[in-house]
Parts: sequence; C-alpha cells; structure tokens
Amino acid sequence: MRRREDTKNATATAGIHGHRNPQPFEFFSFVGCTSLPFFHLKLTLLIMASLRKLVTSPNLVSVLRRQVSSSSALRAAAVDISNPAQADRSTETLSDALAAKEKGPWKELNKEDKIALYRASFPSTIAEGDRADPDLGRVVFGVTVGVSVAVTFFVFLKKFVGPNPPRTLTPEWREAQLERMKLQNMNPITGISSKK
Repeated sequence: MRRREDTKNATATAGIHGHRNPQPFEFFSFVGCTSLPFFHLKLTLLIMASLRKLVTSPNLVSVLRRQVSSSSALRAAAVDISNPAQADRSTETLSDALAAKEKGPWKELNKEDKIALYRASFPSTIAEGDRADPDLGRVVFGVTVGVSVAVTFFVFLKKFVGPNPPRTLTPEWREAQLERMKLQNMNPITGISSKK
C-alpha cells in the first residue's frame, strides 16, 4: 500500500511526460524569495488586504472623483478672446492732451477720443481678430502648381523614359493574336471564331 502511494506522488510530481511540474511563483527564484517559507501566501495576503482596504474605504467615491477632477484639462489654459487681458499700452501713441482727458471724467470724452483710448489698449477688436484672410488664392495657386508638376512629370516619363510602347500593343502583335485565337477556335458561338 505504501509503495503504491509513493508511485502516485512520483507520477504527479513528474507530470505526464516525465518532466517536473513547475512550482507556483518559481519566477521569484532570481531574488531568492522562494527560499522564504510561504512567500507566495504572504504576497497573496498582502494584495488581498490592500484591495479589501480600498474597496471598503468610505472615501472611495471621493478618491475617484478627485482623480477625475485632477486629471481633467485646465480651464485656465484656454484663451478667452471675448474678455482679453489688459495689455501694456504704448504711451507714445497717446498725445498728452488725450492722456490728460483720460484722467478726467469719461462722460466728457467724445466718441473719437474713446475709440483712440480703446485702440491704445487693444490694437485690434474681437471682430478684427475673428476675421480670417481669404485662402482662395493660395489654394488655387497650390493646386495649379501641383497639377502642373504632375503633368510635367508625366510628359517627361512618356517622352524620355518609356518612348516605345510594349510589344503586345503593336498592330502586328494584335493581328497575330487574332489569328491565333481563330486557330484555337476561341469563343466559337459569339466571339472571334464565329466569324469564319
């Protein structure tokens, strides 16, 4: 009885083809961790304890919400052109009289003075900033240049690189091909061989 159990254990350890079955966590042998008893059990318990702590934490939702909010894009990075920042104004464009009027009450300023003061702070308006230059001329020019380069390249290839057509496109070859088709009785019902 004892002998039979020993052979069973030896077969189970050796595997089907006589090779030794790999032990769990054998890949930790390069650091010498497999020599420690119950290493894989300790590692499993450590992972399970951290997962249990994370899942049962009452602050799990707040942690996830904080992660989402901190990983979102910063809104301050976007430029809002409807409310431009106060730019440094060039004082040489303002006359001394206009600078003196600016320090006084603004109700006394006329429309031209207000526009001049605005232009001193903001060189272009929002509408001028939104207005785009028409691209039609550049697009037409680019397409014309591209097509002309392609046509020039095609003409160059036709004239200098491949001046002779393939021998299968010559009239002699085509006549010989028709004769061969008639000799082989190709397409006898409605084709070339039906016309005898």
